[in-house]
This record gives sequence, structure tokens and C-alpha cells, in this order.
Amino acid sequence: MSHFTDEQIEKQFRQMDENNDKLITIAELRSYYIPLKERFGVSQKEAEQQIQRYLKQLDTDRNGNISFEDLDCESFIFFFNTITIQHIQTQKIVNNESPEIIRMLNSEFNKFARNPDLDLYPEHLRSHIDELNEQVYPKLNNGVYRAAFAKSQEAYNAAFEDVFSMLDKLENVLSEQRYLIDNNQITEADVRAWVTLLRFDPVYFTLFKCNKKMISKDYPNLYGFVRDIYQMEGIKETVDLYEIKKHYYASLLTINPTGIIALGPEINYDLPHDRDRFK
Repeated sequence: MSHFTDEQIEKQFRQMDENNDKLITIAELRSYYIPLKERFGVSQKEAEQQIQRYLKQLDTDRNGNISFEDLDCESFIFFFNTITIQHIQTQKIVNNESPEIIRMLNSEFNKFARNPDLDLYPEHLRSHIDELNEQVYPKLNNGVYRAAFAKSQEAYNAAFEDVFSMLDKLENVLSEQRYLIDNNQITEADVRAWVTLLRFDPVYFTLFKCNKKMISKDYPNLYGFVRDIYQMEGIKETVDLYEIKKHYYASLLTINPTGIIALGPEINYDLPHDRDRFK
């Protein structure tokens, strides 16, 4: 993931703020965003759907506009630096929405998959998965970024509260079952929460100032959950904790100007877990 300076974000904000009133209206958002997406083969209808999702995520005070305070580093990435699936022969973007790409990888490439029978989004659990994702994304996945790049104490406090209220909720769920949605089946909701939980102690606790509690010290069920998935076949090989820390600490110079990488904390995701106690 790429990261941007405050100056880059402010410059882009000014380009989108056509009347210089320090607010981006939905009309200004459409004026900028739809032509940009059409260049990559995204239809106007699809672009409008994306705009509505972004507005819902960024318009924190629900007044129909985006202020500069709303447009932090993470949300800036939403607009201008997206993961894509590209059709090599036509050179067109097939999809650039991360949640939709997760779903596509779950089902559309099964003939290339090592475990094609694994379904992270089974039909009978979809409504429950969607409901939890709608809560976890703004409060936890994006909540840590809202805390890190908050431009006021009030915004930081709100994000901080969201992060730990969600961690408390997930800890409670995992005290009664192995996975977040279904006791016997890992789902997309587990994966989406796990990537943030894995990084929490090494990065978000210190660098992002989400320092009320640690996963490895204060949340025994969350810590066991992280180790459970980490130790599944093929997962550990995708994780390099030093590279994760190096990326965040060395690239986010707006919140870590020296680029110095913290040495701690020491976390062992190879420790035995007892998540299989849930049958």
C-alpha cells in the first residue's frame, strides 16, 4: 500500500474542491471521479455506486459533504491508488473494488486454486458476514487509520473509542466460538478482521496510537484467534512481521518523521492456541 504526505492530500483536495469552499460536494466528487474511472473502463453506474460507498465512509458528520479533515491518508488511497484486476488481452480494468475482488478470488478462479472447495462466502452465511463486515471495517480496519491520521483530538478520541469497542465485541464473540461467524467454518469476515489484528501489536498499538490494550496481552481469545489462522497451512509463509513494521514505520513520515523502526514488541504467533476447544 502506498502512503501520501499531508501536502499531497491537500493538493488533491484543492483540485476536487472546485469552488474553494473547503468542502467537496457530491457533485464535485462526481465531476472528478466519474471521468477518472471511465478512463479505466468503469461504467458511470459502477462509478456512482463507488461514490456512494466512499461518501458513506468519508462523510463522518453525515452532512452530504467531505471536509479536508475527513479525507485522511487511508481514504485518499481509496480514490487514487486502488488494487485492480486487469484483463491482460483487452487491457481493461475488470474490477478495482477490494471487497469485490475478495469475492471474485473466492469463487471465480477455483480452477487455479489449491483448495477450490474452500468457500469463504457461503450463501447461507452471507447476510451475517455482510453485517459484521459493515461494523468491523469502519470501526477497526479503518478505525486504526482514523486514529493515526486524525487532525483533531476529538476525531482521534472517537476513532480510539471505535477501535477498542470493536475489539471488545470481537473478544466476546470469540470467547464462545472458534470463528467470528460460524464455529466450524472460517469465512471472509474472519480474514478481513485477521489482517488488522495481526498488525495491531507490532504497528497500530504504537505507531497509530491505539494503545489502550494489546492483543497479545489483554485479549486472550483474539490472540488465540490470530495464532489459529496464522498457523493454518500456507498462511505463515505470507507474513513477514519485520517487513510489515518496516513498511509502516519507514513510509509514514508524517507520523514518524525519523523513519526509525521500533524494535518491539516481541510477539510469537507460533505459540500453541486452544481454539480447537470449540467443537
